[in-house]
Amino acid sequence: MSTGPEGNSLEDLVVPASRVNNYAAGQQVFSTHLNQIQDQILSVGAAVNFLAGQVGVSRSGSGNMSDSPAPTMGGGMSVWVQAQTNGTTVVLLDDENMDWRDRFIEVAGVAVVVADLDFPGEAGDDAIGEDINIHGMFYSQEGFNPAAGTPTASVGLTLTTGNRLQVFVRDTDGALCLKMSPFAADNGRIIARVSASPKQNHY
Repeated sequence: MSTGPEGNSLEDLVVPASRVNNYAAGQQVFSTHLNQIQDQILSVGAAVNFLAGQVGVSRSGSGNMSDSPAPTMGGGMSVWVQAQTNGTTVVLLDDENMDWRDRFIEVAGVAVVVADLDFPGEAGDDAIGEDINIHGMFYSQEGFNPAAGTPTASVGLTLTTGNRLQVFVRDTDGALCLKMSPFAADNGRIIARVSASPKQNHY
C-alpha cells in the first residue's frame, strides 16, 4: 500500500483537481463523460469507506447521550503544537476550523524555559526527547479573558523561574492560546499534543 506523501498509509485518490468539461444549457452530454462522472463518484465513496475504517473517531461516549443537554456525538480532535511565549504576549496555538470553547481539553507534552528546549529545525533537534512534564485536563466553558490575569481553567506548569506557562481557551473567539501568568519578562516553550472533546452543549 502506498504510504502517501505524508506517510499515513492512505492511498492518494486519483480524481481531477478541477472540471474536465464545462457544459452550456442544452448542450449534449456524451455517455463517456457521464460514465467518468459515475466512476469518480464511486472512487470517492470507496475512499470515504476505507478512511472510516482507518482513522480513529473521537466522539462522546454513548452513555452520555441521555444527558440533558446531551453532548455532540462527534467533533473532537487533536492537534500538535510547538510555541514560545515571551512572557508578555498571548500566543495563538490554534483557531483553525474549530471553536475550542465548551469542550474538555487535554494537554500532554513538555514545557520549559527557552534555553532548555530545542524545536525541530534548530541546531540541537537531534537530541529532542523529554519526559512529559505538562499534563492535565480542563473544561474550557465559555473561555477566558486574557486581560483578567490567571486563567480560571487551564493546563499549566510552573517553570524553574517561578512563572507559570498556561494553555487556555480565549473567550472572544474560542481560540486555543498560550500565556505566561502572571505576565513577566520570562521566555517559555512548549511542545505538546492538545486534544478536545466534542462540544458539551452547555453554552
